[in-house]
Amino acid sequence: MKKIITLAMAIIFITSAFNVNSKAITFDNQMRAVWITTVYNLDFPLPNTINNIEAQKKEYIKTLDIIMEAGLNSVVVQVRPKSDALYKSAINPWSDVLTGVQGKDPGYDPMQFMIEEAHKRDIEFHAWLNPYRVSTPNYDINKLSANHPAKLDPSMIFKYDNTWYYNPELESVKQHIVKTVEEIVTNYDVDGIHFDDYFYPANYPLPTGESKDGPVANARRDHISDMIARVHSAIKAIDKNVRFGVSPISVWKNISSDPTGSNTHKYSNEAYYYSAADTRKWIQNGWIDYIVPQVYFYQGHTMVDYETIVSWWNKEVEGTNVDLYIGQGIYNDRIALEIGSQLAINQKYENVKGSFYYRSNFLINNHYGGLTQISKFNMENPIEIKFTDVSENHWGKPNIEYIVRKGGIAGYIDGSFKPENQVTRIEFIKILAGSLGVKRDENREWYDSYKDYADQMGMTALVPVNTEAERNAIITREEVAKVLSYASFTPINSDLSFIKYPCSDYSMNLAIAGIFIGDDKGNMRDSSALSRAEAATIVSRVVNANMRIQK
Repeated sequence: MKKIITLAMAIIFITSAFNVNSKAITFDNQMRAVWITTVYNLDFPLPNTINNIEAQKKEYIKTLDIIMEAGLNSVVVQVRPKSDALYKSAINPWSDVLTGVQGKDPGYDPMQFMIEEAHKRDIEFHAWLNPYRVSTPNYDINKLSANHPAKLDPSMIFKYDNTWYYNPELESVKQHIVKTVEEIVTNYDVDGIHFDDYFYPANYPLPTGESKDGPVANARRDHISDMIARVHSAIKAIDKNVRFGVSPISVWKNISSDPTGSNTHKYSNEAYYYSAADTRKWIQNGWIDYIVPQVYFYQGHTMVDYETIVSWWNKEVEGTNVDLYIGQGIYNDRIALEIGSQLAINQKYENVKGSFYYRSNFLINNHYGGLTQISKFNMENPIEIKFTDVSENHWGKPNIEYIVRKGGIAGYIDGSFKPENQVTRIEFIKILAGSLGVKRDENREWYDSYKDYADQMGMTALVPVNTEAERNAIITREEVAKVLSYASFTPINSDLSFIKYPCSDYSMNLAIAGIFIGDDKGNMRDSSALSRAEAATIVSRVVNANMRIQK
């Protein structure tokens, strides 16, 4: 049998030719996410890519690739920064961050593109909306596009501290926000809708004589809570699988204001009073699916100590169906320096199920080593992989998990793995090459990099994948044996008595190596189609000798 290159040599070759990284992919409720800010062109699109479709696409893909290699599994993209849109909308005008002019069609649908690219990499996409903000400070309201809702109905907005907002008290505003969310969930395959901490303007003054717990303040909180409840109901009526999350400022109330509040300084900002956000009420009523307090503080901070507030939130969600993630401000030099130890603190608390990092440019530029620490933490603490259709006692579970972590195969957005689905020739080559570190070239067809590797190794000499028909042909076990027999293996099996039926020399070669095994009757099933579970199992035995079968 022809031997072109040993497996050991093949691994050495690709290690030098490709960037080899292992990543964990998950479909449970553990989230490792990053906020991608669009207002002011802070993260996307950057100022030098305004009005440049291809540059914007490349910029976003680069961000995805970096965060994926760092072990993150979700992006939270600000798609409605100023009551405008980074998506095709009949309600809100195109955002000026795309072209420099609000209302101008950018020539493509950025959110559709971003969702598709995220999902290709098994990364969740959460659409981040600012519900009430109409402008940034000192903005000339006359510059709003002609079709902007605030331009069409100025009675919906008010001005405070040189910034324009929708009035949360108005029914028209509540309906507008709900319709905006409904439009997104109906038209786009988003995994979540996300609001940040912009509710009432910070410390918006009360009428003279009114207290912070008086009827006006309570009414404001009720209006915000009403909007939150309506949005949640609207989302679930369209798609119950789309999650709704909010990221408030870190303190609900201080202990000086409420004995059940956090043990934080009496002068630290409290969401309950600062922005009329009663996050406790939202959690207890199940109006949100997850909460991400913005814990942008370091350990030992005199106002809000990091672990003190994390501990408080851990208890706050106890016994509820609301997932807790911690918002981590890696833009802050000191926090970036200690982010590794902050993540270690999070691990101590059972209800902390992940982190959101603010914001993407600080992450991908490795601000004060933040990316390095986060990557190291994620590699050392891989997320548990859960698939809805792979039970604990499924025969292929350990191998499936191994190859998922190696990046060779992944599950589906709905949380399934579909272990019995058949595998095509090019899919098997992708599983093998991807598990050995070969990365996709984003500027070419998705399979080209994997095909190139297989061609270089001589693996496609007997199983060609040049035409579309060849690539999409369902691969048989004998064809898998032909592909893999172009790498030599150290023989493990001395007893082949378990093979009761005739098989090809190629299959025999892999049986000797401990890669192949037949059914319980000793049939090697050469002509049988390969399933996804079988593919993961075979490849795991190729790349990890400890998983090989010994008879």
